[in-house]
Amino acid sequence: MNIAANFKIAFITALIIIGSVFFTQTSANAEGPVETCLIQTELLTNPGSDTDFVFDFDADGTPGQFTLTSPENRFQDIQTFQDVILTITEQVPEGWELQNIRCEGDEGIIITEVENGRRFECRTTGTVATCVFENVNPNLVAIPTLSTWGLGAAVVVLILASIYFLRRRASAKAA
Repeated sequence: MNIAANFKIAFITALIIIGSVFFTQTSANAEGPVETCLIQTELLTNPGSDTDFVFDFDADGTPGQFTLTSPENRFQDIQTFQDVILTITEQVPEGWELQNIRCEGDEGIIITEVENGRRFECRTTGTVATCVFENVNPNLVAIPTLSTWGLGAAVVVLILASIYFLRRRASAKAA
């Protein structure tokens, strides 16, 4: 190739790169910053179950619902605007107990306790809070099976057998 052809290829490549950078920056600036907080809800059940857990939420008087199932569909994200108060509560299914609600969040979200749920107040946009709703079904809690007990018994037998053979070996050397 000659120098003119290389120059054309370099010039066209430079135009494409500059154009794509300009387009990306213009598109991002046109949308502006996202003015929301993110509230993440997670469901944990013991034992794992396909039971539907219904959650009610209220965002400044606007109600809604979502359903989570552990372990397949156990996450739900809700975006809320600044100064909006969002309340999420769980409708505990029959036979289940809401054992614990663990929440962590950025400083820009105020989290307070309500019955079977939490209340979130978004003070600073771009912040995130995560709450884990832990449920237990006392009727379905896993009981150790024979294999668990069998493994423990096998360890004890192996320890006793090792002690027996070590003592036997020591007495044979002494004789």
